Amino acid sequence: MKVDGFVKSPKVVPPAEAGVRNRLLGLDSRLRGKDRKGHFLTSCDTPIVYRPGTLLKRMNRFLAFCGCVILLLTSGCLSGAPLMSPVLKRSDPVSSMIKDYQSLTLSNPGLADTGVRLATGDAFTLLPRETRPKELLTYKIGNDSVMACGMYHNIASSSGPLYLGAEPAQEGKSWKSIDVEIIVWKKADWLQIAVFFETMKRDHPHSAPVAVAYHEATLRYEAEMASRKASERIEEARKQWEQEKEKTAELSKQLEDREKRERALMGKLAEGARVPPVILVVSPKEGWETESNVVGLSGVIQDDQGLEALEIWINEEKFKTYWIGGDSASGEEASKRLEFQERIPLQRGDNRIKINAVDVEGFYAEKIIRVRGVEKKKNVWAVVVGINSYPNIRQLKYAVNDAVAFYNHLVEYNQVPKENVVLLLDEEANLTRLRSALGIYLKNKASKEDMVIIYFAGHGATERDATSPDGDGLEKYLLPYDSDPKELYATALPMEEISRLFSRIRSDRLVFLVDSCYSGASGGRTINVADIRAGISDGFLDRITGGKGKIILTASGANEVSAESDELQHGIFTHFLIKGLQGQADSDGDGLITVDEVYTYVSKQVPQATNQEQHPVKKGIVEGPLVLSIVR
Repeated sequence: MKVDGFVKSPKVVPPAEAGVRNRLLGLDSRLRGKDRKGHFLTSCDTPIVYRPGTLLKRMNRFLAFCGCVILLLTSGCLSGAPLMSPVLKRSDPVSSMIKDYQSLTLSNPGLADTGVRLATGDAFTLLPRETRPKELLTYKIGNDSVMACGMYHNIASSSGPLYLGAEPAQEGKSWKSIDVEIIVWKKADWLQIAVFFETMKRDHPHSAPVAVAYHEATLRYEAEMASRKASERIEEARKQWEQEKEKTAELSKQLEDREKRERALMGKLAEGARVPPVILVVSPKEGWETESNVVGLSGVIQDDQGLEALEIWINEEKFKTYWIGGDSASGEEASKRLEFQERIPLQRGDNRIKINAVDVEGFYAEKIIRVRGVEKKKNVWAVVVGINSYPNIRQLKYAVNDAVAFYNHLVEYNQVPKENVVLLLDEEANLTRLRSALGIYLKNKASKEDMVIIYFAGHGATERDATSPDGDGLEKYLLPYDSDPKELYATALPMEEISRLFSRIRSDRLVFLVDSCYSGASGGRTINVADIRAGISDGFLDRITGGKGKIILTASGANEVSAESDELQHGIFTHFLIKGLQGQADSDGDGLITVDEVYTYVSKQVPQATNQEQHPVKKGIVEGPLVLSIVR
């Protein structure tokens, strides 16, 4: 009887011969990187023999294969080939960070060509799969000299192929092969590389090399930030020195002018005991600092003899003159009191506002107010998110349009530096990137005095949770690009975590703008999970804005939909939000748009545009006006 080309027979294969054949087959399987379970029968198994002549042919082919394997091993051809598959895998995609990747086995200590080609300045990582304290990896780039790999992360000093080797622990001792992962990064962004290995640590908690690689990347990022801050402090000190030099010259000139005026005034007082005009400035206060390019000047002047004229100067240039004196021909007396109010243009840095008043007797008074124009929005950090193309959820039309428009408002209209704003659109706004931007980027960048703005346009959702601290039995989520409505807890961003992220950010001024909703209704920026309809309870909003100086402004209220408009090609809330920030909400005309002003504006416009079906909601408390935009 034939079975797979074999014939049963009482003759058996000797156990010794079967053992050798099984070991050779195992070696073949390991070299090929597979897990085949081939075996040969011994005399203890079912007795099988080959057909006449078949055994001899198979043995000859197998011995030829073994000879090839031995020849490859002795020639070193296998020493640098990528014979292993990567086992240090991450739980999220990182193709946008990595330029090249190889995983190989060093079978002897000599240098081997890795197949990787480096360019000058490339950041690359050499990650062994196990730590050997007494063995040192070495590498060479092109024709450069051999370098000792003292750290896992390196920067290429030249261009060329990468060769990798190792120095054994002691001479004369047998060499044990070592497995190495080679990662070439698209750019030396040590913050993102640290986040990469932080995620890898979670996937491989017992890997010592991964832990060391994460620690090294974190140290490099901290050193880079420290160097940058030191340079900024040196530049700031230089500017302060120049400013103090200018102030000294200006002060000398002011003292000289004052002495001249006092001498003139003393001469007039010697002629008669007359009092010069009185000048009272209500706003601005002396030493006021503002990010606006204008400031409101208001005050009053008074003189018992009657006023002749009032002059306003800004930075030694005449801004305006009021002629007040009476008409002697008609017998009209000069006014003794004048209230004034003007919008004064400012330049960046120190500004000197001078007010001169002269009465009908020629007595003169002067008032000087100094106002400092600080650099516009250099202390603003923002994360802007917009998602249309959800792969697992109903897609939106204009969330990306909204996010791009808000980003342009910050960068182009309010001139916030581009490097201060993170823009995440569609697949860029996955759960990992979103957590990194909110929990690491903003935490490391924003100081106590800075402003933080977070904008999100996308889907929201709810899920039943009896332990919800909001008192409504529901947990609310913002949905990143890779969210799965069947597994919200694992793939979405719960508002409870948003609250923890807020507490990590040191800034006293944080504004969270959300063009999303949690109603479960159709047609808006929400999804329906198990037919749940949720309102935005006061407990939920109070929890999110817990802490000093934190404001949340949402697009809609309880059981309402955050609507999109085909005519506007935007979400209705974001459309009016941007119009308000660019001047429509400036109710007092001071050129500064506060959170309260823009909330008042959208609270009027959005309900009118939606037939009273959508009402924005604001929660949170800050001390003093919180400026969100500057009118150009």
